[in-house]
Amino acid sequence: MRNRYIIVAAVAALLAAQGARSQEIEKGVTVQRGWLNSRKPIEPIQVKNTNGDQVKGMHKVAISVFNVEFPDEFDLKAVSSGSNGFMASRNSATLHTRLVGMDLAARQRIADAAYADFVGQLKAAGFEVMDHAALLAAAPEMSTWTTLPNGSPGRFGTYVAPSGLAVYPMNGDARKRETSGMFHQLNQIASLANTSQAYKRSAYVARDADTYVLAVSMVVDYAVYSTSGDRRGFGKRVSAGFEEGAAVAAGTLIDPATTVRVWNTHSGGFPTLLTLQQPVISDADIGPATGSPGDWTITTTPDVFTPAATDVIERANGALVATLVAGRGGDN
Repeated sequence: MRNRYIIVAAVAALLAAQGARSQEIEKGVTVQRGWLNSRKPIEPIQVKNTNGDQVKGMHKVAISVFNVEFPDEFDLKAVSSGSNGFMASRNSATLHTRLVGMDLAARQRIADAAYADFVGQLKAAGFEVMDHAALLAAAPEMSTWTTLPNGSPGRFGTYVAPSGLAVYPMNGDARKRETSGMFHQLNQIASLANTSQAYKRSAYVARDADTYVLAVSMVVDYAVYSTSGDRRGFGKRVSAGFEEGAAVAAGTLIDPATTVRVWNTHSGGFPTLLTLQQPVISDADIGPATGSPGDWTITTTPDVFTPAATDVIERANGALVATLVAGRGGDN
């Protein structure tokens, strides 16, 4: 089973903090509230499809981008502040984790397996998958796209493309990963306007190759994180913690992590987004965590981490492909 490490900090101060509130996160998922502030259930796997109409009738597909992103470390912070009318308080909890023991060659093998499994599941579901060389021949402009070397740093850590493909940066890959427990939604929306070349041009590739085009971003993490978020009130306790284990990370439409973008041949430039909104987590132990509350190092090896990562990748691929199948409709 995964090791669980939770830290709780309650450090009083005489300064009150104001500003936007971070949101409570449980196992990497923002806690949603319903009627009378009741917590909505968190499903094991949930994929949000923003526009099913654009995948209707989909049969022939090509993959323009398949970036597998491996976090190397992560920081998290939660704060509370308030006043009792006579004095103010500010409490905080911080967390830093890092993963050691995984080299680029091991991550390359995982990326290759992730791509092969995704293609295999697409074919098993009845999709015709265009070979990447054929896609390049049908849409030669792809050879002019900006690429990054395998192992380049990005928003989530180390970016790796399967053998035979290239790392094409997508929207938001150059910005920093959100680490406060707050989505900073206005800033995130503004940054999404700075679209990458691969994002802007995949619609033209779909048109030129006469096929649906998929651009995949998959985040293979070593833990999932929880935080109490920002709290207002005098002396409120806050927490930040993690559960160790290989995981395909989840996100939101505003702050996406594992995402499939789909352009049809007449998309007008705007893709359908399939965003994994609940993480896929392995129960397998990936190695010991050492350190002290607030600062942990997880030590693993390729032989230990790879089977756990492969398991969660295959399950995440299954959820994404199942959503595509449900969206295409009809007999294929």
